[in-house]
This record gives sequence, C-alpha cells and structure tokens, in this order.
Amino acid sequence: MQFNHKLLLGSFFAGIFPGLGTIVLAGTGVDTVRIQDRRFNLVSKNSHCMVEYDRKLVETGLTGICFFVSNGTRVTTYKYRDANIDAIFLIGGDTVSKADRKSELWNWASEFKECGTGVVALLLRKGRLFLSAKIPGRQVCTGLAVDEKEFWAAAHELKPEQLRGIF
Repeated sequence: MQFNHKLLLGSFFAGIFPGLGTIVLAGTGVDTVRIQDRRFNLVSKNSHCMVEYDRKLVETGLTGICFFVSNGTRVTTYKYRDANIDAIFLIGGDTVSKADRKSELWNWASEFKECGTGVVALLLRKGRLFLSAKIPGRQVCTGLAVDEKEFWAAAHELKPEQLRGIF
C-alpha cells in the first residue's frame, strides 16, 4: 500500500473547524498543517523531529522522520469542547528502522512507509498552539489510522506541565 502525502484538505476542515485554516500534507519527509493562517511544517533535521513556523524550529522530542497521524487519506484531528481544545493533531516519530520492522514485533507494519514508537500532541487551545511532552507506549505508522481514544486521552489526560506553548 503506497501512501501519497500530497493532499489538500482546506474545504473539508474549513467546514468542520472554521478559522482553523487549510491543512496540507506535503511530500517526502515534510508534513504541513495550516492553523489560523500560519503554516507549520514537520521537518527532520539531524535526526531530530521539529515543528517549523515563521522560520523558527521547535524541538518535538522525537527522532527520525516524523509525520502527522492520518487515516491514509487525510490528517486526523479532533475537537474537544469539554477540554477547551479547538483542534488536536498527533505527531509520530522515533522512527523504527526498516530492518527492525522485519522483526516479529513489527512484521504487521511492513507495508507502511514510516513507523515510530514516539508520539506528541499538537493542540490548539484558546487561540494558542501547544506541543506536548512525549506520550509513552504508542506505535504509529504513516497512513495507519489511530483510534479516536488516543486523541481523547491526549486532550484530556495531559497535564499543564506536559504542555509548552509554541505560538
């Protein structure tokens, strides 16, 4: 199964999240999200995953190639009014090598381009953007849908000290 990162979702998200903006998945190692007319890129620099905006780089704490969690055709995001979350995205990283993915533990993931064991959340709350600390015990792959409960848990169970404002 090939995952094509080139997809424009502006009209879809404009209807669901007015003011959120356009979301674009760019190709080859860079995922992009537009939030409130600002473009945020995920970039891997010296094996470190970073969020780039306004020519500034913010370290995510993840290593290797990183990506926004998607269902294979679009970036997955949710809104939780009860937690004052206008949008939450999950970022996967801590890349598992292709050699390790041939092991019995990872053989289910052989068809995916990238997989990782690290996840952080990117949250929009009251007009500010926050990045979470690493969420332990997760396995994600590009194009592999993640259950909504993972987003709910990140939105509801992350403590303020686990979040840092980046915008």
